[in-house]
Amino acid sequence: MGKRLMAVMMSVGIAAAVTGCGNEQEPVSKVSESNEPIMTMASGQLQEGTHYFKYDNIMANQDANLAQADVVEFFSYGCHHCQEFAPELKDWNKQNPSKKVSYVPVVWNQTTGLYARVYYAIEPLNNFDEVHHEMFKLFETFGHEKSLGEQLDKIYAMLEEKSVDVAAVKARVESKELEDKLRNSIELSKHYEISGTPTLIIEGARRVNNKALTSKDDFFTFVDQLIEM
Repeated sequence: MGKRLMAVMMSVGIAAAVTGCGNEQEPVSKVSESNEPIMTMASGQLQEGTHYFKYDNIMANQDANLAQADVVEFFSYGCHHCQEFAPELKDWNKQNPSKKVSYVPVVWNQTTGLYARVYYAIEPLNNFDEVHHEMFKLFETFGHEKSLGEQLDKIYAMLEEKSVDVAAVKARVESKELEDKLRNSIELSKHYEISGTPTLIIEGARRVNNKALTSKDDFFTFVDQLIEM
């Protein structure tokens, strides 16, 4: 990894520690386990404080794209739960094409900070949706990678196979311009009290309580009902 990127990632790690959005030493997949289902949905009625939590909608303060979204997913490419959830959310969106889905990568430590930079670097691509979902598949193979640098090499190799301008992506990954986006991600995660991934925010104001889920089907039942509220 270049000196510029190493310096950036050190600053990201410090920022994440200050916000308290995650344990720097704890892998995303372990943090995500806090979202295992522990409650059931009663009588088909969603209850505030049980099935969802309400928040002031600050999406528009951070990003116009997020402000227009019906569903915002907080995620990390390195999260096993997110990797499994990605095709399910994609299928739901295909069945609900009028609904806009956007994403916020969490920044809890140096590793998730780098993954967030990768996300923001590919976000402007014309084939973003395809590349975004291929990224999850690629990250599933990273269990034995020795360094973030090796992971980046494989990411860039995959992007080259997708006929992406890899030089431009590398420049964005290492650019100072992304630092504002990383700070926004940290602020949003703190505001919506994101403690595990994947977590969905509906219309900028309601967070699905993952602990209320008893099945994967519940997730999208909750989403549909919250959008209709």
